[in-house]
Amino acid sequence: MSHSSPPHASIPRHPTKPSDPIDDAQLFNFSDEDGPIQLSDGTLRCKHALEVCAVCNIDYTFMREILDDDSGFIDSDESMMYLPEEEEFYYMPDMSSNGTRCDICGQPAAVACTECEESLYCSPEHRQLDAQNHASKCNSITTKVEFVVVGTSNKLSDGLSGATSHKYDTSQPSQLQEASDLLKSSKPLSILLIVDSPTTTNDTNLLKLFVTSVKDHGTTVIIAPTTMKAASNAELENIFTEFGLNWKLGQVSNDKITLSPHIAAGVSKIQTSQAQGLAEFLRRSVSVFLPHTYTTEALQITNVSTNEAVYLSSQALADIAGKDSVEAVSAFASVGKGWVGYIGDTSLEGWSEFVVKAMLGL
Repeated sequence: MSHSSPPHASIPRHPTKPSDPIDDAQLFNFSDEDGPIQLSDGTLRCKHALEVCAVCNIDYTFMREILDDDSGFIDSDESMMYLPEEEEFYYMPDMSSNGTRCDICGQPAAVACTECEESLYCSPEHRQLDAQNHASKCNSITTKVEFVVVGTSNKLSDGLSGATSHKYDTSQPSQLQEASDLLKSSKPLSILLIVDSPTTTNDTNLLKLFVTSVKDHGTTVIIAPTTMKAASNAELENIFTEFGLNWKLGQVSNDKITLSPHIAAGVSKIQTSQAQGLAEFLRRSVSVFLPHTYTTEALQITNVSTNEAVYLSSQALADIAGKDSVEAVSAFASVGKGWVGYIGDTSLEGWSEFVVKAMLGL
């Protein structure tokens, strides 16, 4: 292990002449009489009880770096605990003051899952108790965007393009086959499906592979149109139907849109099957800032359950009271083992980009 040398240049020196050399023994006074004093925390002091002393010409602060390297601790802060590399959790500072609590018992959290860093526990024992229940959640949290299936427009914002690992233009036979092969795997994927025309999903078998991947393997698919013209988006309703969703094309919204009041109320606390879509969305969006309102032009969808709607137009928001379904700008629903989202903003830029990232758990 290598350590940086003490910063000799910053230490005041008092040689008899400016050119007199000073060796290490003289500089640090490592004599029996004046040698360093080691404190209980491992740091060093001179005979004047100082780490940096102009009289003794010493600077013992380098010892802190050595202790940090050798200790196996994240930080010298006493609120941090030991981090064994082989464990499936890390210890974190005591965050009880800001409400960070164990998912099992509600006590102040000290342990978090190293994969998702979101599930918190008071001890390794409670982390282990929740291991089986947490596994499926953790997989979806840590899944990144495996690929993007696009049509001929290939339209993606810089932020979303940088978050994806592959793009496939399914109007190209070779890329259509590659996308089909990937969808046949049993691995849960995260997919942003850009629908610009029927060319995007013109292969019926490809669409069926999407559905199977979502329902059987836990894949997440976010569907996004690239035009406001309903006639050009006839393919959308066919996609919704294949996923077993009753969503239909709605009107174009040009006004301010607002986060669903169900999300604002913390729907994740309502552990019912009816709230699955929003509960999952809220859990995934924990590290993404979502505005309460923003303005965008978007193609809405209708017949959306109030427990699936994410953002609503002002008109839809005014009519939501007492209704089971609404017209929504964006939505997120449970389909089999997986999830299907919809983003009506065709630009996929600005705040809508953040909504996509929240749906994908980025």
